[in-house]
Amino acid sequence: MWVLAMSIWRSVLRVAATVENREVYRTLKQNLANLNLVQSGSPSFEWRRTVGEVEVIVELFVPVQGVAQGGKIQKKPIEDGGSGLTALGIYGLEYIDRDVKIVEDEGPLLDDKGIKMVPLRICGPAVLLCLKAWALNDRTKSKDGYDVVWLLRAFTPKALAARFKELELLNCEFGAKALMFLEDNFKSHEHTGPRGWVIESQFEGDDAVREARQAAGVVEEFLRIVRS
Repeated sequence: MWVLAMSIWRSVLRVAATVENREVYRTLKQNLANLNLVQSGSPSFEWRRTVGEVEVIVELFVPVQGVAQGGKIQKKPIEDGGSGLTALGIYGLEYIDRDVKIVEDEGPLLDDKGIKMVPLRICGPAVLLCLKAWALNDRTKSKDGYDVVWLLRAFTPKALAARFKELELLNCEFGAKALMFLEDNFKSHEHTGPRGWVIESQFEGDDAVREARQAAGVVEEFLRIVRS
């Protein structure tokens, strides 16, 4: 299964592969090459192409069995030496299958092939929140804190908590630890989560302090509801 994972941000398309099928990976690699996308390195999980003044980037992600393999390049599939396709391993990515949203969108195809309406399989907000919580624990990118707050404000803590419970994410290590990571990184307005929201939003002065406190508060509210 192919799912648009994490986000579509500017010219970056992030794709999660949740299958182990040699032919599927071979086909994907050939399709990327047919679009004149080129791997940015060897090995690399990024395929790039410049169209006019826009740089188009496709990033490939795959699930891994253990936390230690997260963030490392994987050759997929593993059987029979793989297809030669490489992707970035993300721990917990297989949970996307529980939380997929189908969205229809219309846009221009590459190489002036016209406009087309297509169904997109998008990672839902509950699993995306977990993935961002794990990212907060593993690295120091301010965008992760920003994304957590944006998700909770957009979907509301109550709705996301209900979805979290519906998907039974509380009953697995991936979901349970995600809550711990959110708690650790949003303990106060001075912690990395709220700071990420402030930095990415470019708040300053009194606005920065107020927004940081509100960011910590919205996460606190979500944790209270989801654990109740």
